[in-house]
Amino acid sequence: MSLNLKKIALGFTGGFLLVASSAQATPPKRVSLQSNANKAQCVAALDEGQSLQSSRRLRDARARYMACAAETCPGVVREDCAKLLMDVDAALPSIVLSAKVDGHDATDAKMFLDGATPEGAAEGRSIVVDPGPHVARFERTGSAPIEVKIVAKEGEKNRLVVGSFVVPRISTMREPREIKAEKSGPPVLPIVLAGTGALALGGSFLLRADANSRAEDLQARCAPACDPAERDALSDRLVLANVGLAVGLTALAASAVTWIIDSSKR
Repeated sequence: MSLNLKKIALGFTGGFLLVASSAQATPPKRVSLQSNANKAQCVAALDEGQSLQSSRRLRDARARYMACAAETCPGVVREDCAKLLMDVDAALPSIVLSAKVDGHDATDAKMFLDGATPEGAAEGRSIVVDPGPHVARFERTGSAPIEVKIVAKEGEKNRLVVGSFVVPRISTMREPREIKAEKSGPPVLPIVLAGTGALALGGSFLLRADANSRAEDLQARCAPACDPAERDALSDRLVLANVGLAVGLTALAASAVTWIIDSSKR
């Protein structure tokens, strides 16, 4: 009877150990399933990264390679992702936005890249971008906005993109209206020359008229035996009349030329 009780007790003990052993064997199966799922995610991230890299979406490709290069991924996948991550980092271009006003940093300016506000742009940080065309926009109160179009090239690092504002200054020169008003007035030199020519011609005509009157008087009074002094005086008046005529015509011609030149400069 004692022997049978021992066998029953051993049977119960063996059954308990068998149940306990089965309970302990279940967790490894869960771990294995979780590991397989994580491996599939890592492989999917690697495939997505390669596809994005081929389409030159390097920033998105970098994010996928970062995911599959994590310690939780299998060693083989992690090694491939780490190598591809290095290639993408080397190819990714970067730019630095800078706003200037009269050659100095415009700390009050707002900077945008492709319509968005890049993080750290105002602090002068480097901005990683995909290769290709981009538009940088700079805005500042009191100034017209500035747009700078660039083409980022693979491997180009920390390219400086500057938006230069110019502050309008009050000119110390006379206003264009004043200058135009001065130029619209009559030119002085042509008027002076015209006046000189008119006076010379007037004097020439008066001298010619007086000489003609004197010549008629001498003709009627003493010709042909007139006083030589009177004939010399008549001759001098004729010379003066001719000189006045020449001076008058020359001055009028010079007045016309200077008037034309001044008009062409207006």
